[in-house]
Amino acid sequence: MDTLPCAFCEVPHAREHLRRDHELDICDRCAHGGAQEALSARGHTLEVREWTTTYRHKGSTYTRYHLAVEGRAPTGFTVTADFSREGFLDRLRKLFQREIQVGDPLFDDFVFVNTDDRPEVEALLRHSGTQSTLMDLVSRFDRVAFSHGAFELHQQANHPLDFGADGAHAVCALLVHIEHRHDAQS
Repeated sequence: MDTLPCAFCEVPHAREHLRRDHELDICDRCAHGGAQEALSARGHTLEVREWTTTYRHKGSTYTRYHLAVEGRAPTGFTVTADFSREGFLDRLRKLFQREIQVGDPLFDDFVFVNTDDRPEVEALLRHSGTQSTLMDLVSRFDRVAFSHGAFELHQQANHPLDFGADGAHAVCALLVHIEHRHDAQS
């Protein structure tokens, strides 16, 4: 029987019982909410914080909902980089600043990468699984960044936010891609 380990829990499963997501093979348990627990057992951390702020404007009171997520792989990954949806101002910045390009027009035209840790970020972005996971996260969150190796997501809105299983799943996938990059370099 052909078996592969789940990318999150590392338990071997028959190939036909794994699903492929973010270019990783994942078992049903991890695909349906078990990824965070499995990675935590391997030394990864993932913290989700939610809060609200209230402000007044012209006699009315408004509530702003905030979501912050921080994840960290148990490797020596210490990169600082910001990833955002590429907009008009980013295209103008490209005229004066050399941005990282991976060679895939879909990624290069969708994600703007700002970093002083160019060699490390280029190495991370060589893997298409990392690229697709970052594209997924950039499409859903206001801020996607690495800050000294900690992966951070931020979102704010005028309505309640739900990080949900899909967001946690994508962050867990990115942490595994970071771990695989580190293992390949060791």
